[in-house]
Amino acid sequence: MRGKRVLKNVLMFAVVAAGATAVTMYLRRPVILRLDAVKVACGAMMVAIEEQGETRARDQFVIAAPVEGELRRIALREGDRVQARQVVAVLRPSPLGVQPRVENRARIAAAESLVQEAEARVEQGLRELELAKRERERVEKLVRSGDVAEKSLDQARTSESVAAQQVAAARARLDAAHHDVAAARSVQIAVDPPPAAMVSVRSPVSGRVLTVMQQSERVVPAGTALLTLGDARHLEVMVDVLSSDAVKIRKGDRVILEQWGGEQPLQARVRLVEPQAFTKVSALGVEEKRVHVIADFEARPEELGVGYRVEAKIVIWSGEQLLKIPASAAFRRGSDWAVFTIRDGRTRAQKIEVGHRNDAELEVLSGLREGEVVVRRPERDLEEGVQAVAIGI
Repeated sequence: MRGKRVLKNVLMFAVVAAGATAVTMYLRRPVILRLDAVKVACGAMMVAIEEQGETRARDQFVIAAPVEGELRRIALREGDRVQARQVVAVLRPSPLGVQPRVENRARIAAAESLVQEAEARVEQGLRELELAKRERERVEKLVRSGDVAEKSLDQARTSESVAAQQVAAARARLDAAHHDVAAARSVQIAVDPPPAAMVSVRSPVSGRVLTVMQQSERVVPAGTALLTLGDARHLEVMVDVLSSDAVKIRKGDRVILEQWGGEQPLQARVRLVEPQAFTKVSALGVEEKRVHVIADFEARPEELGVGYRVEAKIVIWSGEQLLKIPASAAFRRGSDWAVFTIRDGRTRAQKIEVGHRNDAELEVLSGLREGEVVVRRPERDLEEGVQAVAIGI
């Protein structure tokens, strides 16, 4: 009995020892990490400034009321076509107060009095000219008969010439007085218009109505914007960018327009980077200095209208056949850039030199070769020399 009990204890001890050895070996087995990786490849790459933009008519004309008055209801609607010199609005000028009307009537009366005075001066001058002419003819006869000296004839001729000049001056004053009367009477139409007086506002160009600011009949002051005209066939894109980004943009840069409603992106070119910045408050309440960038369509679809929103990518740099990796693969190691590669089943930290970069990719100038495997998103605690297998390639 005793021998059987000892044998049983020995067997149990052996089983426990074997189990403990197996657990220890399992815990000490090498850990092989499965890491998301990508191969270094060559391809095209671009750096772009991405902002929202909107379409607008390249040439817009704001039609304003030329005088204060009662605006008749505008029949035009957004999208209506208008021709050059077409009447787009009608106003009846408002009469001014009593004092301006009285003052202008006094100016008219004064101008008419000056006309009467000028007419009297002309008549007087004509009489004096007639007398001077007769005196000159009488002296000429006396000179021919030898009764008077030649000097008397010179004086008579001078007197006739002076009288003629005075008549010409009086007639000029009469013309000026008539013009003063006409000017005062034209002002009277504005300060006290007759019931039938109307002012027609005409379109300066042919195009379409973009906005009607004053639809209903009402009294408007002079200079009030009535409607905006433009040609929707000639659209441009206006994009607001940060002033720090605007300095990188050049005339002729390519612009890719997305999220406009169509399946394919649209192409445009920068025509103007406006020199004047403006202040805009962001959604986070931060004041930003922004600049308008204007781009022209290379081909505009008919579906696009004025004021449509687009997502714009302004390409400030691009290249072909560049060695590149995902931007998430690179990390800082001191002042240098580095990546984790997987070589011979183990991770290796590799220093690289970075060129251009965007949100998704970066250009590798040195440190890697095409076809090498790099970890796409290395964790902070990833160490060099760890056994790893690449997945995702």
